[in-house]
Amino acid sequence: MALSPPSPGQFFLVGCPRSGTTLLQSLLASHSQVISFPESHFFVKTLPRLAWGRSWKPWILWLRRSTTAMAPKRMAAFLGKVNRPDLAATLPPAPWSQNQYAHLINAVLADLMGQQHKQIWLEKTPDHLHAIPQIQRLLPEAKFIHILRNGSDVVASLYEVRLKHPELWRKEKADRDRAVDRWIQDISLSYRYRHHPRHHLVRYEQLVRDTPGTIAPLCDFMGIPYEEQMLENYRHSSQQVVLAQETWKANVTQAIAPTQSLKFNALFSASEQAQIRERLQGLAIDDSDPLFHNLRT
Repeated sequence: MALSPPSPGQFFLVGCPRSGTTLLQSLLASHSQVISFPESHFFVKTLPRLAWGRSWKPWILWLRRSTTAMAPKRMAAFLGKVNRPDLAATLPPAPWSQNQYAHLINAVLADLMGQQHKQIWLEKTPDHLHAIPQIQRLLPEAKFIHILRNGSDVVASLYEVRLKHPELWRKEKADRDRAVDRWIQDISLSYRYRHHPRHHLVRYEQLVRDTPGTIAPLCDFMGIPYEEQMLENYRHSSQQVVLAQETWKANVTQAIAPTQSLKFNALFSASEQAQIRERLQGLAIDDSDPLFHNLRT
């Protein structure tokens, strides 16, 4: 396919699942200069492993071939999600190296961006939080937006979504300890980047309490002007980034408002709540920073 020029803005929205990533994505996607898409998972599990190199051990060669074969499949599946399956026929033949794969991702997203006359593409896959070093190496111009949410609310939401959708979350069963571990791990990763100039951290509770005051500095970070229409059009934008089968994201169309820990209180007994909150204290952060204040509650 004909490659587009480098994208003026490459942004990845990351964070622990059930932290408000879809709401923030929908708000940003409603900006006149931003295009966004359903989750791609481009750099999760399908990053080509050709760089593993020169071992001829059979199991390593099999793994390299397996993960490399997934790259074009992942790209073709993504093009179907964005209603451009025609572009799949123009993809170069596999195998792809990691650099080729990253270049192709940027080319495809920049092409989609250019067709809509946008200035920025925004990719939102929460698990890309765990692939930041690889993304930074392969796309050095990329910037990252992290969203952080109160631990008890995230644990309750992770637990509930796995109860309601076990067929889609079969690899992560409804287990409150596992949910706590996931939140601690992901917040710890975001914490490392709190002072990095190419990373911007957003607190979910601030986003829903003062949406304009939270979005405006984020727009500055992205190099675009704040637009009031974002507060009205995010419901429409959510239809472009949420797939029909992702029913657990349906509440993104609701009015933005502060939430209380009703789900946490409803799902867990008093003793379970106490155990969860005790484990949340294991997160090693300095909560004197307003972004991290009361995050472990």
